[in-house]
Amino acid sequence: MTHDDTASLYKADTDLYEFFLKNKNALNNSFIFIMADHGPRIGEVQRESNGGSCGHGWAKRQLIIEYAADPSDNEDDEAYTYFGLREQNNPLLYIVVPKHLRKSGMHEQLLENSGELVTPHDLHSTLKDILYFQPESTFTDLKYKRFDSNPYGSSLLRKFESGVRRSCKTLPIPFQYCICQYEKKIITDKRKLAVLGNYSVARLVSTLDSHEVLDECQPIALSEVLLAEEYLLPDRNFLGTSIHLYYVVFTVALPAEGKFEVFIREDENGDLYLDPLTFLRIDRIYHKTSCIDIDKLFGLCTCKRA
Repeated sequence: MTHDDTASLYKADTDLYEFFLKNKNALNNSFIFIMADHGPRIGEVQRESNGGSCGHGWAKRQLIIEYAADPSDNEDDEAYTYFGLREQNNPLLYIVVPKHLRKSGMHEQLLENSGELVTPHDLHSTLKDILYFQPESTFTDLKYKRFDSNPYGSSLLRKFESGVRRSCKTLPIPFQYCICQYEKKIITDKRKLAVLGNYSVARLVSTLDSHEVLDECQPIALSEVLLAEEYLLPDRNFLGTSIHLYYVVFTVALPAEGKFEVFIREDENGDLYLDPLTFLRIDRIYHKTSCIDIDKLFGLCTCKRA
């Protein structure tokens, strides 16, 4: 309903209102989780005033990336607003606690934890906590608990692990989805842009070839690099002091089509690696990609047969 336009959510207002009104009493003793899988990602242009948070400096700039296949797309699409860019990897998670637990110590702890980075692993641990552990203490146990079945997650109803700063370094959050706003610089060197662009396309081709579907796709070649940025990471960072991390947006030439974003790591020897091993397609030509029935390859191939 809201994948391409979050304004469409309001079409469900009446249905949602009637559902909660009808079940008001039944839900008084329930935990309610309202969540999304990701924020707005599709738009014609993405405009960013970028800078740094999470302990890093702030450098203001303006960035414009032309993303859409159809220039008639709505220029007010929130995917390319400053807010939309911040929210792409920061989906909604709204938790309602049972009525008798509101204003309790557990509720206060949940509110405190809402100011920290949260992962799906934490949500999984929270659900297990609700089902198997908190009922024993009538939801009063706030001590940190390590869940053996999922050591990566922490219950949102308890204190987080003491002495561990929750960041993309300490949590299982790939850099591609990290919402910490590191300072970046735009790469303008044409040789570097060519290296990053050609590497990106070569890896796109090898990804399809490794799954033996390349013959079903239109020939893939680089059209242009729309944007390449280098993250200005702290001197002591979790990638190593001599590691460089790049964000690259590139287009594929006709007869194939597509606009993609990818993260590339360069090691101390100058060797390049995808980090992580994924491409994200950021245009809307999905109707030409249906010949590949493999989830991880969704959107990567422009089919020879429509």
